[in-house]
Amino acid sequence: MENRDLAAAWLDVHHEAQGAVYFDKSGRIMVCARFQKAPMPLLASPFAENLEQCVVYVDEAHTRGGTDIKLPLGVRGAVTLGMGQTKDQTVQAAMRLRQLASTQSVAFVAPPAVYQSILELRPSHLKQIKNYRVNSHDVVRWLLEQSCTANEDIMSLYVAQGFDFCRRANAFWKNKSKLEKKQHVDDLLGVIRQREAQSIEELYGSRTAAPGAEQTDLDFPNLNAFNRILHQQMLNLHQSGRQFESSALAEVEQEREVEFEVEQVRENQKRGNFRHFRSRAWTLTLPGLSKQVIWITGDHLSRHSTSSVPPR
Repeated sequence: MENRDLAAAWLDVHHEAQGAVYFDKSGRIMVCARFQKAPMPLLASPFAENLEQCVVYVDEAHTRGGTDIKLPLGVRGAVTLGMGQTKDQTVQAAMRLRQLASTQSVAFVAPPAVYQSILELRPSHLKQIKNYRVNSHDVVRWLLEQSCTANEDIMSLYVAQGFDFCRRANAFWKNKSKLEKKQHVDDLLGVIRQREAQSIEELYGSRTAAPGAEQTDLDFPNLNAFNRILHQQMLNLHQSGRQFESSALAEVEQEREVEFEVEQVRENQKRGNFRHFRSRAWTLTLPGLSKQVIWITGDHLSRHSTSSVPPR
């Protein structure tokens, strides 16, 4: 379902709204109106200056890009929750309401799986209460838990990047005084360059032992100390059952796609004053053709009239 379909479906069930605002594929702010079948740009619609009769849908990609829509005072937003959603993502979505906590407010909408997860995080003395009603404190507690879980999930990437840093720094510090010849430079690049092309088995294959369990001795004490800390964190990840990413480039697969937005700034041009020119236009008089032009034209016709016009 695209944003346009969701906006149209929302407009069908919300009978009091006269329009539904959404973002199209190009990032433009569009509106579906009841009085018109085809959607139109918001700036060209009657709702451009007042959205009190409209519902507004902002997708996840546009909540992170600094989208600023001037919403009326006193509106209430509905923030959807999903598994794995962090506190930062939720705050960015809620702050689309610029007057939050003063004249605007939000409500949280969650599917059954998220609702059950929120209930499981309640303190022990609240779990005994029947018909417990979830409030904003429970939602914030759940969001913080999801944020901590997300940080723990990317800890393996931190360890992999730490090992990669130690390997590169050790090679560079060891050979920085031997870079006079091209062969030495090529040898150094062969050590510090990250191999991007990997087979499917190397990326997603199962590992029976903790990867990198053997500890590599480096040539510098400070790098050795940092390497031992990373080694212990790697063993902790393996004992906790979390998957270890051996490549520092694995972070690319976990990046979310962010849509590019087209920033639109509306500028109103004032109407010019043409009263002075209108008053002068009424006083202008046409002088007519010059007498010399009339004389030349008449003389030309008189000389060629005998040859061009047959006698009667």
